[in-house]
Amino acid sequence: KSGTSAIVSTVIVLVLLGAINFLAIRYGMRWDLTENQLFTLSAQSQTILQNLDKPLEVLVFERNINSDLENLLENYRRQSEKFTYKLINPEQDIGVAQQFEVESLGEIYLQYGDKKQRLNINNAALGEAITESQLTNGIEKIKRDRTTNIYLLQGHGEAPLEAVEGGLFQAVNTLGDKGNTVQELNLASSGQMPEDADLIVIAGATRKLLAAEVSSLQKYLQDGGN
Repeated sequence: KSGTSAIVSTVIVLVLLGAINFLAIRYGMRWDLTENQLFTLSAQSQTILQNLDKPLEVLVFERNINSDLENLLENYRRQSEKFTYKLINPEQDIGVAQQFEVESLGEIYLQYGDKKQRLNINNAALGEAITESQLTNGIEKIKRDRTTNIYLLQGHGEAPLEAVEGGLFQAVNTLGDKGNTVQELNLASSGQMPEDADLIVIAGATRKLLAAEVSSLQKYLQDGGN
């Protein structure tokens, strides 16, 4: 009896494991059990993918796809049927490489409708892997219908835009990667608000603004500025 019971229990366990494995393969079921959800896309990435209006394709111009990159792209593909990716060897598919003006191995392009865009990776030719934030920012940028013009006020002890302690260099770069244009604005010297300003940022001013500057900002807000 004991032997029979052990065999039956083993068979039941094997059947259950087989069923779970079959369902996981057939329906792409995955669980991320890591403490910090290392293999799960951020909420921002998931939202952008779920809101794709048209098919988006990632084209990787390389001889062989990096396993880390393939895993990342697979995570994106699972979130949206409109997201696809393709590995293209530019040494073989010369026509496609010329169409996208590929200059070196490792370059990655996005194609969204009739728009195409190269992802900025510092050392793509050296095999530097693209990050989730870079890919998501690239998708957000190519989806934009227009560029948002952001001006950061200067001249009153605000945080500088350069790569210095307390500066906004990383924030400015991130905003640029998302498809925004970021520029300095010195109202004291220019004397007027830029006509194309979508957003004015006063980041950490330590000195009072001049009365004329305050008036310009108030009028800008009254006219619908941000």
